[in-house]
Amino acid sequence: MCGIVYFNNFNGKNVNRLVKVAYKLQRHRGTDGFGFYTPLNNRLTHNTEERDILRNLKRTRQSEIMFHHRIPTSTENVRNACHPFSTKDFYKHNYVMVHNGIIWNEMVASVSYVLC
Repeated sequence: MCGIVYFNNFNGKNVNRLVKVAYKLQRHRGTDGFGFYTPLNNRLTHNTEERDILRNLKRTRQSEIMFHHRIPTSTENVRNACHPFSTKDFYKHNYVMVHNGIIWNEMVASVSYVLC
Protein backbone atom coordinates (compact mmCIF):
# COMPACT_ATOMS: atom_id res chain seq x y z
CA MET A 1 0.00 0.00 0.00
CA CYS A 2 1.02 3.56 -0.64
CA GLY A 3 1.07 6.53 1.67
CA ILE A 4 -0.57 9.90 1.07
CA VAL A 5 0.12 13.09 3.04
CA TYR A 6 -1.62 16.43 2.54
CA PHE A 7 -1.25 19.67 4.48
CA ASN A 8 -2.65 23.13 3.82
CA ASN A 9 -1.89 26.03 6.16
CA PHE A 10 -4.48 28.69 5.44
CA ASN A 11 -2.27 31.30 7.15
CA GLY A 12 0.38 30.86 4.46
CA LYS A 13 2.99 29.21 6.68
CA ASN A 14 5.36 26.57 5.34
CA VAL A 15 4.19 22.95 5.81
CA ASN A 16 7.19 20.99 4.49
CA ARG A 17 8.29 19.92 8.00
CA LEU A 18 4.79 18.66 8.80
CA VAL A 19 4.77 16.64 5.57
CA LYS A 20 8.14 15.09 6.47
CA VAL A 21 6.98 14.16 9.99
CA ALA A 22 3.79 12.56 8.65
CA TYR A 23 5.79 10.67 6.02
CA LYS A 24 8.20 9.32 8.66
CA LEU A 25 5.21 8.05 10.70
CA GLN A 26 3.87 6.09 7.73
CA ARG A 27 7.19 5.34 5.99
CA HIS A 28 6.46 1.60 6.17
CA ARG A 29 3.78 2.17 3.50
CA GLY A 30 6.39 2.61 0.77
CA THR A 31 9.90 3.84 0.05
CA ASP A 32 10.23 3.00 -3.64
CA GLY A 33 8.80 6.02 -5.41
CA PHE A 34 7.97 9.55 -4.34
CA GLY A 35 6.34 12.72 -5.47
CA PHE A 36 4.72 15.88 -4.27
CA TYR A 37 2.56 18.61 -5.71
CA THR A 38 2.57 22.28 -4.74
CA PRO A 39 -0.62 23.96 -6.00
CA LEU A 40 0.53 27.55 -5.49
CA ASN A 41 3.14 27.18 -8.21
CA ASN A 42 1.43 24.21 -9.94
CA ARG A 43 4.58 22.11 -9.68
CA LEU A 44 5.07 18.34 -9.58
CA THR A 45 8.27 16.86 -8.19
CA HIS A 46 9.03 13.13 -8.63
CA ASN A 47 11.90 10.92 -7.58
CA THR A 48 12.62 7.25 -7.02
CA GLU A 49 15.17 7.92 -4.26
CA GLU A 50 14.10 8.77 -0.73
CA ARG A 51 17.08 10.99 0.11
CA ASP A 52 16.58 13.03 -3.07
CA ILE A 53 12.87 13.64 -2.56
CA LEU A 54 13.43 14.59 1.09
CA ARG A 55 16.13 17.05 0.00
CA ASN A 56 13.69 18.59 -2.49
CA LEU A 57 10.94 18.69 0.13
CA LYS A 58 13.24 20.46 2.59
CA ARG A 59 13.94 23.21 0.04
CA THR A 60 10.25 23.62 -0.81
CA ARG A 61 8.68 26.50 1.07
CA GLN A 62 4.95 26.16 0.45
CA SER A 63 1.80 26.43 2.53
CA GLU A 64 0.11 23.53 0.69
CA ILE A 65 1.72 20.23 -0.28
CA MET A 66 0.33 16.87 -1.38
CA PHE A 67 2.95 14.12 -0.93
CA HIS A 68 2.82 10.50 -2.08
CA HIS A 69 5.12 7.55 -1.46
CA ARG A 70 4.68 4.08 -2.83
CA ILE A 71 5.44 0.44 -3.03
CA PRO A 72 5.20 -0.38 -6.75
CA THR A 73 2.49 -2.99 -7.29
CA SER A 74 1.82 -2.97 -11.00
CA THR A 75 4.60 -0.82 -12.47
CA GLU A 76 8.35 -0.57 -12.16
CA ASN A 77 9.96 1.93 -9.81
CA VAL A 78 10.60 4.61 -12.42
CA ARG A 79 10.17 8.37 -12.17
CA ASN A 80 7.16 8.68 -14.50
CA ALA A 81 5.26 6.03 -12.51
CA CYS A 82 5.57 8.10 -9.33
CA HIS A 83 2.54 10.04 -8.14
CA PRO A 84 0.99 12.61 -8.14
CA PHE A 85 -0.25 12.50 -11.71
CA SER A 86 -1.37 15.58 -13.62
CA THR A 87 -3.49 16.12 -16.70
CA LYS A 88 -1.92 19.51 -17.56
CA ASP A 89 -0.08 18.18 -20.62
CA PHE A 90 -3.12 16.42 -22.05
CA TYR A 91 -6.29 18.38 -21.24
CA LYS A 92 -7.57 21.92 -20.99
CA HIS A 93 -8.09 21.65 -17.23
CA ASN A 94 -5.41 20.54 -14.81
CA TYR A 95 -6.37 17.77 -12.42
CA VAL A 96 -3.85 16.30 -9.99
CA MET A 97 -4.40 12.86 -8.53
CA VAL A 98 -2.86 10.28 -6.24
CA HIS A 99 -4.28 6.88 -5.42
CA ASN A 100 -3.65 4.07 -3.02
CA GLY A 101 -3.69 0.69 -4.72
CA ILE A 102 -4.21 -0.33 -8.32
CA ILE A 103 -6.56 1.36 -10.79
CA TRP A 104 -7.74 -1.14 -13.35
CA ASN A 105 -10.01 -0.54 -16.32
CA GLU A 106 -11.49 -3.90 -17.35
CA MET A 107 -12.81 -2.54 -20.66
CA VAL A 108 -9.40 -1.24 -21.77
CA ALA A 109 -7.71 -4.44 -20.61
CA SER A 110 -10.20 -6.53 -22.59
CA VAL A 111 -9.83 -4.42 -25.73
CA SER A 112 -6.03 -4.52 -25.44
CA TYR A 113 -6.15 -8.26 -25.05
CA VAL A 114 -8.37 -8.69 -28.10
CA LEU A 115 -6.13 -6.45 -30.22
CA CYS A 116 -2.99 -8.41 -29.31
